[in-house]
Amino acid sequence: MLMLKNRYITLGMISVLTLLGLSFLFKPQPASAIAATFNYTNYLMDDSVFISSGTMSAAQIQTFLQNEGSGLATFSAVEDCGSPSDSNYSYDTNYYSCGSTEPAATIIYNASQAYGINPEVILATMQKEQSLVTTPNPTSSQLNCAMGYLSCGGDTGFFSQVDNATWQFKFDYERLTGNNTWWNSSLSYPCNGPTKYYSAALVPGNNVTFYDDYGNGYANFTLPDASTASLYCYTPHVYPGSSKEYYSGSRNFVYYFNLWFVPYTDTYYSQSGYPTVGPGSSASAWIEYQNNGYQTWYDDSSVGSAPAGTDPVHLATDNALNRNSAFDDGWPDPDRPDTTFSAVYNSDGVTLASNQHEVMPGQIVKFSFNVSPASWVSPGVYNEGFVPVVEGAPVGTLNDPGTTMNITVTAAPNVSWVGQSNYPTISPGVSSSAYVKLLNTGNVPLYDDVSVGSAPTGSYPVHLATSNPLNSTSVFSQGWPTTDRAANTFAAVYNSDGVTVASNQHIAQPGQILEFKFNFTPPNEYAAGTYQQYLQPILEGTSNGYFTNLGISCGL
Repeated sequence: MLMLKNRYITLGMISVLTLLGLSFLFKPQPASAIAATFNYTNYLMDDSVFISSGTMSAAQIQTFLQNEGSGLATFSAVEDCGSPSDSNYSYDTNYYSCGSTEPAATIIYNASQAYGINPEVILATMQKEQSLVTTPNPTSSQLNCAMGYLSCGGDTGFFSQVDNATWQFKFDYERLTGNNTWWNSSLSYPCNGPTKYYSAALVPGNNVTFYDDYGNGYANFTLPDASTASLYCYTPHVYPGSSKEYYSGSRNFVYYFNLWFVPYTDTYYSQSGYPTVGPGSSASAWIEYQNNGYQTWYDDSSVGSAPAGTDPVHLATDNALNRNSAFDDGWPDPDRPDTTFSAVYNSDGVTLASNQHEVMPGQIVKFSFNVSPASWVSPGVYNEGFVPVVEGAPVGTLNDPGTTMNITVTAAPNVSWVGQSNYPTISPGVSSSAYVKLLNTGNVPLYDDVSVGSAPTGSYPVHLATSNPLNSTSVFSQGWPTTDRAANTFAAVYNSDGVTVASNQHIAQPGQILEFKFNFTPPNEYAAGTYQQYLQPILEGTSNGYFTNLGISCGL
């Protein structure tokens, strides 16, 4: 290989186009071989992924090569670091076993550590350049030009190709992120101006037109980040290319990177309108995502027939991931709104797919669920986050499109029956005490006549009224506030356990239990017999008392 210090002198004398590692010339592949919705143009990779050098160990790289049937799994080469007299020689010895013969997996790993580049990037590059990962018996030409570095001109050999190409990724990335001193401050970023294949410097934020061999501009977009710019600097061709020639190196890089290392990826497609709901009620909602990866998605209904080791795709809560939701009534779990697909569409988003429980690449899935607030949820607007997950995967989420849904919870008083006293047996003209206990199942406090004066404007007190019909005069009302109101103040307020006395005995908070007490006094002239008195809680001043008639009756 070229000595490290000489390598950069050589780079300075080679034209920019020679430096770029041009990919093989490919004719267009059938659209069915490609995830149709993936963006192969302005975005190739996140910076954080590009420099994630810890994604694979040497052993994991070896296993990967073996699983892919690659000839590299049994290939070794000398880590020829150059002459010890080279001023940069010690830099390499921190990561390489200079002079030793090492397996290809070890060489790939060592290069990734030496330059802080994701080893998956190295593997995808040698696949798109020489198909080395999927070739069981690579030729010497493929091995000697493993990374397509310098178009293999004067810099051949597996180790030299891997080391130099990975260095190039690192050098370009450092210059693109503002570090002009890394390695050698006299060297400049090689793609800092227009060439035959692009109209402007390949730097983040630049709007660039890409040209084919005939000078036809066939793609135009703004480069989003340093890793994308660096990859286009290495291979300055966008797929699909022009109508005449296709250089598909960048397309192939992304295809194989995602196929092997990001099999599950998605984009947000659509969702229902934001729901408005009160306590004790529910509203339906749905979210749709498109499968932009290379792996079929299965739900709980279909995963049993999926390939061994396949995990189902569920809809999970997000922000934070796997957070228990306060709107989970009826969900499979408090952190899983949906575990089966409610619909699967073809890529047009309209036509139903033939299988409603498997989502092929390019297809669209709908997750449907209800939102029902817990009784303690106060009125307001709640921002709920959702994300599809591969259940059981180490991280779980796909690429987290950040789906959110604003759920409006309305102010809604409500009560349910808890208990009441036994039916009394009494003589005419004699009083007997009775009680009714009610649970505040709404999301606002309930007030009686003692506390309503300090309640928020628009609040109504809770009274116990006669019923069947509502507000009818009761003959048992001696001692009541009025002949149609058995009680208008709370005799007691308990916490949700029904035993512990609440701190405020005239305000029942959501989840607390209020008690009304009152007397029954039959008139003196009443003959012996069984009599029924119907009662119901009301919000005094509202139409028809607001609350549902709970069917409370007291016999005597």
